[in-house]
Amino acid sequence: MSAITPEEIAVLKGNPATAALGEKLEKEIFIPKTRLDEVNEKAKVAQSELDKLKADEAKRLEDVKKATEAKSIEDGKAKEVLQEREKELAESKKQIELLNAKATAYEDSQKKIRENALEKITNKEMKAIAEKLPSVEDVVLFVEQLEANKIITFNGKGRLKDGKDDPPQFKTAREVEDYYRSKGIAQ
Repeated sequence: MSAITPEEIAVLKGNPATAALGEKLEKEIFIPKTRLDEVNEKAKVAQSELDKLKADEAKRLEDVKKATEAKSIEDGKAKEVLQEREKELAESKKQIELLNAKATAYEDSQKKIRENALEKITNKEMKAIAEKLPSVEDVVLFVEQLEANKIITFNGKGRLKDGKDDPPQFKTAREVEDYYRSKGIAQ
């Protein structure tokens, strides 16, 4: 069932038999335009008053905030906070510099260890293999294995280390790998 339209009410009011029903429906269903205008005007006034109150409250809060900040600055709290932050920043910078110095020293020592280990290798192919190893620990381990097996390393005096077996001579890297596999050194 749909709602009765104003046109249908006008038809009911126009017929003498249904005029009373049309009047009744018009009063019950429809709000007169004058009443709607009156309610809308009051709503607009209320909304404008509400907006004005909100703006006044926002301005009051902003004024309170500014006054609080001004008082804090006057009390020297802002200066204290700033000085404290500057101290923390200076300490952080010192720590960063110290850590950078330690990192540089560590990198230098690792570089020296790697260079010293590589200097012990006389065979060019073995040296090329060692130079390709990614970490200092790998290079040192590689040199230690070469020394343990009396393979192509110096004793620091420019001579080969003395050993029971003559150091094997390899022509290719493949021969080196095969030798290590046979000794169980390489995988």
